[in-house]
Amino acid sequence: MSSPPCLPYPKSEGRAAGYRTHRVPNLGEFFHGLWEVKKLGWDGVTGQRLRFHGEATFSTCAEGLLFQERGTIGFGAYQGEASRDYIFAVQDSHTAEVRFADERPFHTLNLETGEAHVWHDCAPDRYMGRYRVFDSNRWTLSWRVAGPRKRQILTSRFTRARGQG
Repeated sequence: MSSPPCLPYPKSEGRAAGYRTHRVPNLGEFFHGLWEVKKLGWDGVTGQRLRFHGEATFSTCAEGLLFQERGTIGFGAYQGEASRDYIFAVQDSHTAEVRFADERPFHTLNLETGEAHVWHDCAPDRYMGRYRVFDSNRWTLSWRVAGPRKRQILTSRFTRARGQG
């Protein structure tokens, strides 16, 4: 079976916008704290746009970091609260095994260079992601989802909350 077709990343992100990546010497220290989150997305199946605004917290846990995101989502006519939790099981200063809240594996993340390409197969669809760190207070996570059930693009922009840096 061949790989699903790739959709381009939004041109407003990264190099096209003139940004350079920022090296991350310590993944746990970089993420720790409170972040403002803004997401924009598009669903190719329904043609609807997604908007999210909220906060994400990375706090210390036994495995490394607990990621908790809370906010308000708009998807088509729906408006409501949304949340998600992940565990970043820190392996070394640059690497974490990212897991769903129920401990299932999601993807491996290495941010040593400030940019990482990740993927997750959720058969029959494939999630292809890219983390980009722009400086000590800003990073993005973009996802392209391709497959017979889903066609989506989602970009999350994280800005460190004031007083957290």
